[in-house]
Amino acid sequence: MMIKKNEVFLCQVLLFFGMMCSLAFAEAKTSSIEKTSKENFHVYVLIGGVNMAGRAVISKDNEETIDRGYLLNENGEWEPARAPLNRYSNIRAEQDRQGLGPGQSFLMNMLEKTDKDVSIGLVVNAGVGNNNFIEHWRYKDENYRRTRARIKQAIKKGSLKGILWHQDNNRIDSSLSYVKDLISNLRVDFGDLNLPFVVGEVAGSSSSTYDSKYRALVEDVHALSYAKAEGLVLKGKFFDAQSVKALGESYAKNMLKLQEEWGKRDLSSVGPKRPFFDVHIHAQSNKENGLDALSDWMDRNEVDQVINMPLTQTRPKNEKERMMMLSNYRKYKGKIHRFCVFNPDEVSSVDEAVAILEKEKLDGAIGFGEHYGRERMFDDPSNLRIYAACEKVGFPVIFHIDNNKNMDEKGLPRLERVLKMFPKAKIIAHAQFWLQLNNGTCDRLLQEYPNLYADPSGLRMAMVLNRDRKYTRQFLIRNADKVLFGSDAGWWSFSKARKDREIQFALFEHFDLPEEVKRKIYFDNAIKLFGLENKSNQP
Repeated sequence: MMIKKNEVFLCQVLLFFGMMCSLAFAEAKTSSIEKTSKENFHVYVLIGGVNMAGRAVISKDNEETIDRGYLLNENGEWEPARAPLNRYSNIRAEQDRQGLGPGQSFLMNMLEKTDKDVSIGLVVNAGVGNNNFIEHWRYKDENYRRTRARIKQAIKKGSLKGILWHQDNNRIDSSLSYVKDLISNLRVDFGDLNLPFVVGEVAGSSSSTYDSKYRALVEDVHALSYAKAEGLVLKGKFFDAQSVKALGESYAKNMLKLQEEWGKRDLSSVGPKRPFFDVHIHAQSNKENGLDALSDWMDRNEVDQVINMPLTQTRPKNEKERMMMLSNYRKYKGKIHRFCVFNPDEVSSVDEAVAILEKEKLDGAIGFGEHYGRERMFDDPSNLRIYAACEKVGFPVIFHIDNNKNMDEKGLPRLERVLKMFPKAKIIAHAQFWLQLNNGTCDRLLQEYPNLYADPSGLRMAMVLNRDRKYTRQFLIRNADKVLFGSDAGWWSFSKARKDREIQFALFEHFDLPEEVKRKIYFDNAIKLFGLENKSNQP
């Protein structure tokens, strides 16, 4: 039967019209989120392995875009959400087969239970294969960094509300310890210490092992839930369509429950209204009026006293800058105290170091730091000169330790050697000292050595402390006389509003510490250690 030319033309017109309508509808949906406030655009992150990515068959019912649902694309823009949701992941191989994952059902269930004026955007960034073991999701590893970059794009428009994780059943050894790290790192990186996090059930031969470990994980980690679903079925290594639907529903149910429970505990803008001493600050004291911004920051954050520590770029470079520095400190005497610092290779003997420190002491310095022993082991002879000089002068010294500064091994034997060599030197540990919190090293050293103290400032330290709050709480109570509050704020952050301030201000309020312990950490320990006067007008 011959089809008339005009009928062919009509079909082509209708097809073109349909395509244009679809594009116009998609464009209208995309532009509609521009009118949505950040508070009403909720962002969820879906990460993990192949079953989070999805391999189930996409049926006709799942091909349509989802009203009020959006997906972050490869350009960091939001487009109407439709399966497959993992197609813009920046950790998957291009040839990966795309299918239906639990994100589709999760999104639809969350939208159903969310106010109608709220839209939801998904950042789906799952991977597959050996390069997606949990080890590749740890802090600063490739999967983590790439995913974090996409989340930063997403929250320019929306508010991060939760994270879903699904680990494939091909890795079990030490993986759940790493999941703890992943959870804590994401929470601190995005400024929400109680960010809801849901892990999903694993099917197959490892399911019973994962089940018991995930239940234990939920007991250890706050604001964490375990999504189980009835009758999960694997086809080979992959969930079928019914399984991903059930798992997505369970993810949504658990997410909503966490949000209801933990949404009432928002302490992000809370800080202690009591005498408050911050021992770790970096201001530009070598510039004209260089401490004014710090003083304003202190007033906004209700901080009574601070210790400012020079860095290489903020040390006085000549006598004029030194006079300016001393003038700045006189203006804020009793409020802003100062440490002094020099590099280990700037002195060749203990006596030379002592002479410098004595002069600094006469000019008002009360300690040494932040001590960077760049490319040196912790007990390098040049570092030992510094500790010996500080012991003679009576200067507390705060050190930085990491992979290329004041280096040490597991268990910190080199730090312990220094503590034994200089028992009268008051030494304050900072930075990656805290990475050995959970293996007991920090606790043991603080308990055994009266001359060791600890400063928990900095984002990485917040990640460690927020990882397992039950353990951290008991640790802080045991070592209540040895921990000094610090934020590691600096000239780069003094302009922040109170609500955006350093995360340590809220962190310690989450541990539910006894008031006596908080008072020591926030104020008393610093006053006692540095021999200062209590100017808070409180007993």
